[in-house]
Amino acid sequence: MTKMIGVPAKNFGRDQLCIMDTPAAVSEGLNRIFEKVKDGERIDNTIECPGFIVDLYFPYMTTNSMLKNGIKSFYWAKTEQLRVVLNLDMKYGQEYFHYRKLEFELRALIEREKYYGGSYRRRIVAHSNDCISTIQILPLNDYPSLFAFIRSSDILGLFPVDLLGLFEIMQNLHSSIRAEKAKGYRMTMLIGSAHLYINKKGELSTRDMIKEEENAS
Repeated sequence: MTKMIGVPAKNFGRDQLCIMDTPAAVSEGLNRIFEKVKDGERIDNTIECPGFIVDLYFPYMTTNSMLKNGIKSFYWAKTEQLRVVLNLDMKYGQEYFHYRKLEFELRALIEREKYYGGSYRRRIVAHSNDCISTIQILPLNDYPSLFAFIRSSDILGLFPVDLLGLFEIMQNLHSSIRAEKAKGYRMTMLIGSAHLYINKKGELSTRDMIKEEENAS
């Protein structure tokens, strides 16, 4: 199976997934997204790629530490200046309560539907005013699926962190959606604006680094 992880929506081929089964595969997949967004349109201090879809598959053996190691390898391959800013643990800490809020809402929906004896399978949907605007979990038997609409995503600075946060939500809700016999997780994300930041020199940057440069000038 050819591994294709993200393509513009108008060219999206649903027959191709990226299998995130090793740290190397995670790092490679993130780099493919990064390279595709780099081919987007230059708008002010960003490179934009609208309507970007990411389709991933996590085998059941995938662990939190495996995903973290893959993300850190992806970051480590960037310039030394960027590596200082791209601190996974720090950024995850900044977003921690956002992920827990989404998880809490999803878990509450699951428990409510179970209590009332309803068919909750298609109703597990949470909303947010943050970048991850909508998230749905569809508890299919073999491959429980997570679908997310992300209105805006800094592919270098925040997307890998969001990927970790969404994966942990699936892991934490594993027993609640009765996915004990699942073979893995499917994750599909539609990103309204997938983008990268570029400084005045045309170099890859982050939003915080650009703000520091502007304040210094």
